[in-house]
Formats: sequence, C-alpha cells, structure tokens
Amino acid sequence: MRRGPSERERPDAERRPAAEVLLRALVEGDLAALIHVVGPNPWVVVDTGEADAETGCADAADAPAGWCLLHRALGLGSPSPASWESRSVNGAPALIGRRGGRVVMVVLLSGSVGEITDVWVVSNPEKLRHWNG
Repeated sequence: MRRGPSERERPDAERRPAAEVLLRALVEGDLAALIHVVGPNPWVVVDTGEADAETGCADAADAPAGWCLLHRALGLGSPSPASWESRSVNGAPALIGRRGGRVVMVVLLSGSVGEITDVWVVSNPEKLRHWNG
C-alpha cells in the first residue's frame, strides 16, 4: 500500500546533513539553531593566515570551549555578515561564505547534527585565492 503525499515520511532536522542544517541556521541568523546543530563541544580550527589571530573570548567566559572562536570566525553579529551557500569541497559537504561577491571563508564539518566533532574554517586569503580567481 502506498502512502499519500501528505502521509509521506518527511526528514526532520536530525536526519539531514549537518552542513544543510547549519546553512539554514546561518541564513536565518538563528543562534539557538546554530548551537543545536553544532552541539556542546566542537573542535574548532580557524585558518586566517595570521599567526596572531585573536582567539580569546573575554566577553563569553561561560561559553563552551570552541563556541566563541566559531562565533567570531563565522562573523555572527557582524555589521557586514556573509551570505552563505552549500557546496561540495574535496567531496565533502561544506559552506561557502561570501562578502561582496568574493569567497571569504569555507567551512567544513565532521559529525552529525547536535554532535559536530570538528569545524574547519578557512578564511586565509592565500588559500582562498583560487576561489576568487
């Protein structure tokens, strides 16, 4: 017996790829959804190309370890937020952040919704050169 269109099982946020759910949270500017997607303990690596890039989080001392770094790296709350799109990078789902039509960061995730283990944010202009060539 076949289900009718209204009876079909619909994937919930927990079953969709983490990059897709994170993209929606970023586009909507929904910090609570972003926290839910990533989970409590992400390992965050940010490659800015600057040896002394600021990673401290004096204003959010109670935030989980990687959260302040991730918040700043993604430019959340920035006066000029990035526009986001989902793409495949090296065969894996990723998010591409643009400002003024130029790629300013590439975000790769490992893990599942609510349990992201690794977040790699590349915003090093040298490494993004070929994206803007």
